[in-house]
Amino acid sequence: MSPSEYRQQLEAQIQIQREQKRAAVGALENALAASDDEIGELRNIAIDETQPLELRCAALGQMVRTGDDDTRPVELILSLLKEDRHPPQLRETAMHALKLALFISPAVRDYHGEMVQALRGLLDDTKVSGGLRTEALEILAKEKDPHVQLRLMESLRARDGKLAPLEMIIQFLGYDIHTDAYPLLRKILENPPNSEAASASARLLSNDPGSTETLAKSFESSKLADNVRADCARALQSLDPSRFEILAKKVVTDVNQSDSLRTATATFLKRLAGPGSLSGDREFVQKLKACLDCTPEGELGGALRKLNLRVVGPYE
Repeated sequence: MSPSEYRQQLEAQIQIQREQKRAAVGALENALAASDDEIGELRNIAIDETQPLELRCAALGQMVRTGDDDTRPVELILSLLKEDRHPPQLRETAMHALKLALFISPAVRDYHGEMVQALRGLLDDTKVSGGLRTEALEILAKEKDPHVQLRLMESLRARDGKLAPLEMIIQFLGYDIHTDAYPLLRKILENPPNSEAASASARLLSNDPGSTETLAKSFESSKLADNVRADCARALQSLDPSRFEILAKKVVTDVNQSDSLRTATATFLKRLAGPGSLSGDREFVQKLKACLDCTPEGELGGALRKLNLRVVGPYE
């Protein structure tokens, strides 16, 4: 199949999905027009296995937006998440509905324990997609569920990706970070399996004073991706501004470093320094001006010029 044929096929599929959704919305409007119990009618449609799946999903989503403090939407959502006999698309819709309910429905808090149990069950449910499992994991992490904290730590140690991608495991640990995670995060940053996990580790290590040395070495390491080094620089700036300043001056004025890293570092350094606060470092001022003379306009040039203005002060 040629690229153009594939694109046409994909566009046709998208169009069909749009038409199905429009039809589902129209069918819902017709059904609700003749009902005195809108939530009850939506529930009947959502659980009716003879109805088109698009219509059932649309009814479920509408239940949450209509229900306010009615408990029936939450009860149905949790039932769908618990039972693996339901179609994957309907369970995914239930998950999206639950995330919305957590924001807009006071009723969901009355079912907190039941919600936690339903979401925990998804973590080991072989019939759910990785995306659905990850969404359950994130909600539980935000809820600071101790069971999930243990699972996240186990996954962090194993680095096997069975529960979720490593970078997401690290991100979710950040909702309730414990000190025993920091040594593991340092090891990941020192020997990262990928740049996403390294960046996620650097961001969390910004809260750990014991990670200053690791962050400094990683900021200097040419083996790491530029975005990872920039995340290390930002974390180091938070933990040890003086150490960051020393290393940042070297990076900013080193023409062998990438433009993207120099741009990010110059921006961080400008935010750290007060007007004229770096002007006493004559060697740095001279190197910075030399860099400006050979750097064309662009992101790097703009960042260096703003830093130079901050370094020498507005009146020099």
